[in-house]
Amino acid sequence: MSLFQNSSHFQRPVRHATYVNFPRPDDCSYLHRLPVNEQCEFVQATEACAESQFYFNYVGFLYCTIGSERDYLFQLGFVLLLCVCVYYFVVLGTTADQFFCPTLAAIAKTLNISEALAGVTILAFGNGSPDLFTAVANPDADTELMFSELLGSAAFVIGVIGGTVLLIQPFDFPPWGIQRDLAFFIAAIVWITLKAADERFSLLDSSVLIGMYLLFLALVIWEFIQTRREEGSSISTIALIKVANVYIFLWIVLFAVPIMVVVFYTSRTDRCPTYHKSFTILSFLGCIQVIYIVAQEVVSVLETVGIVLKLSKSVLGLSLLAWGNSVGDLFSNVALARQGYGKMAFAACFGGPLLNLCLGLGLTFITKAFSVPNLVAEVRKGVMGENCEAYLFQILTTTWLCLLFTNFQGRRSVGLSMIVTYLMFLAFSFLGEFELIHPYGTDHHPDPNGNG
Repeated sequence: MSLFQNSSHFQRPVRHATYVNFPRPDDCSYLHRLPVNEQCEFVQATEACAESQFYFNYVGFLYCTIGSERDYLFQLGFVLLLCVCVYYFVVLGTTADQFFCPTLAAIAKTLNISEALAGVTILAFGNGSPDLFTAVANPDADTELMFSELLGSAAFVIGVIGGTVLLIQPFDFPPWGIQRDLAFFIAAIVWITLKAADERFSLLDSSVLIGMYLLFLALVIWEFIQTRREEGSSISTIALIKVANVYIFLWIVLFAVPIMVVVFYTSRTDRCPTYHKSFTILSFLGCIQVIYIVAQEVVSVLETVGIVLKLSKSVLGLSLLAWGNSVGDLFSNVALARQGYGKMAFAACFGGPLLNLCLGLGLTFITKAFSVPNLVAEVRKGVMGENCEAYLFQILTTTWLCLLFTNFQGRRSVGLSMIVTYLMFLAFSFLGEFELIHPYGTDHHPDPNGNG
């Protein structure tokens, strides 16, 4: 029996009509069923339309401030949102390249740890913690969207960002390290696929998922300690990256002046002050905060784009939301690869998604389980859930096979194959979204108006 297959009870009286997930009246995408003169009132009265809001309400901007009655102005506002999104990408790229990467290198040098360990721990936690905290803080959120978003993000980070890192800076992999990462990720995907097949996740199932990540982290740290003992001080640490001078906004200077005065009177010109290392921690936290805030605005814009384009929750999660939530990983990992730290960047491409997948789903399902008497969480993977599982499994196994055939040399051809496999996943998902083919699995939901 195949691990990934279509449900046996699927029948198709009308082409794909059985798995269409009709929007509920309390869903923001339901506004497309209303007349244009009622859409603004619906957006203002529906809580789901405010879920995409972080600092700015882009849905309200399009449907109320501009209004969908005037088609040409609505299209102009839509283009303006895309331009704003491009600006956010520029901010993320600048922050990652000129601030985040040098700070991370300084922390790794201070702690005297290797690139791989820094990537799978510090960088992975920095990139993945915002998504993890968001998932855990909202356990009542729709699991259909959570599944497609987390699995879609993992596929994007490993397939596209990991592949891009290899295209920028090819390098040789330590066989044990990369096979360990791939094995744990594949084990997590198989466990999720098997245990969530009946849309139920028990406390034990969730605990095993969390235990997988803790065991993975313990092995990474143990391997580093053993290597350090064997090689002693010969382990090369990460050198500091030169940072170009940048302009600082006036309001930041106002806060920085008191600190500058204290540093001036408590430091010397011939050596660093004792508290100098603490600045790297503050800089790291500041960079994470900036990346998180801007990335959340990107997600808000992309969610609005998904609503305008009438995308389903599953496809919205695995595409636009997955890209938006991974944009911080994209800029930070690519910037590291460009500056010569490809091993750290590639390690983070596995560490971050594994953190989100195991702890994000595990802790969320434990919280859901404790909220019901039978201690079993009810979960839905949606119409694209099994599709995400199957193709993420394929990306991981294809990467493993490519590395075996190249004797663990991270060539550009390996990176290209990873990107191509992800593009196959994306094409398959959108073909299913537009009902040209049927995706893996089914998700039966009747039309609330009785039409399906």
